Amino acid sequence: MKDTRFIKSIRLRNLLSFGPESEEIELRPLNVLIGPNASGKSNFIEAIDLLRNTPRDISEPIRQGGGIKEWLWKGVQNNEPAIIETELSISLIDEISIFYKIAFSILVEQQLVIDEEIIENIANSQNFYFRNQNKEAKLLKINLIY
Repeated sequence: MKDTRFIKSIRLRNLLSFGPESEEIELRPLNVLIGPNASGKSNFIEAIDLLRNTPRDISEPIRQGGGIKEWLWKGVQNNEPAIIETELSISLIDEISIFYKIAFSILVEQQLVIDEEIIENIANSQNFYFRNQNKEAKLLKINLIY
């Protein structure tokens, strides 16, 4: 049976109720969240919704969720960024595994700043598609043949 997962795994750090040492969570074709109250189930769903909104407007769900201060883990020190790292599976011609990372924090009071954003091929990290690190953005030209 063909693996049809789009999100293969996700790791959340310093985001909502997920601290800096949070483990990577592998997702399956069907996932069920079970746990006691206040264990992070709703926060996990909110993080996936945030990830879903990153191509369009990441600031919209953050605003709707009470602002950037509400999204950062309350135990964060030294303005450590919130980080979402995920492995995605993209099927255009062949299946490609993509690593996606976004890190964001507060610049001033309630102003969101993207500290880092990376999209790269897991099989070859030198074959990246986009990197925004240290205030320097790089885009790799991709030729897709159908």
